[in-house]
Amino acid sequence: MKESLAKRLFELLPLLTAIENRERIKKDMGEVNKQVFMFKEKNKYVNIDICPVGYGNGSGCWMIDKETGDVFNIKGYGQVDKKKNLGNIFTIDPEFLYSKRWNYLR
Repeated sequence: MKESLAKRLFELLPLLTAIENRERIKKDMGEVNKQVFMFKEKNKYVNIDICPVGYGNGSGCWMIDKETGDVFNIKGYGQVDKKKNLGNIFTIDPEFLYSKRWNYLR
């Protein structure tokens, strides 16, 4: 993975986790099933997952092309949906990205 991509992920993932926590508080869910965003590097893509705190496995959210930095929604875990390009990881707004987390059927 390119150093610039890794740096951006380490900046972005805590912001996404903070947004998730804010939304959980709005829904009065508090500390129950608290979740964090994590990434897993694969051959061509980096998978962004949301995982319950204390567990390594979670749900897939997005996939990032390691060469271009383009962010895509997924069809299923590990299956990129090339029709749903959300933008570039280096310029994307965390609020916008979070809003597209459940963008599977649109």
